[in-house]
Amino acid sequence: TTRRIERLVFADGSFLEGTITQFAPTLQRPAGVDYRLAYVAADGTALVLYDNQAGHPPHRHVRGKRESYELADVDRLVSDFLADVASVRSGEQ
Repeated sequence: TTRRIERLVFADGSFLEGTITQFAPTLQRPAGVDYRLAYVAADGTALVLYDNQAGHPPHRHVRGKRESYELADVDRLVSDFLADVASVRSGEQ
């Protein structure tokens, strides 16, 4: 199952978008999820990026800082991503 977050453009020109694909768990992907969620500034700079694609373990980038991310489930993933987007938009991060 693939879910897409269609591009949502904010008044300042920044936008968010993403893809989450769920499948039967494998040794390489024990959670059974591939995802890429991005919040991008109007100039193209990635401000928040969550992904585990291309063989990388789950991680996130917030304003250029990469850190590991503990993937619990898809609902929590989306919630955490949106919380980071809200934090960056409000200037907290």
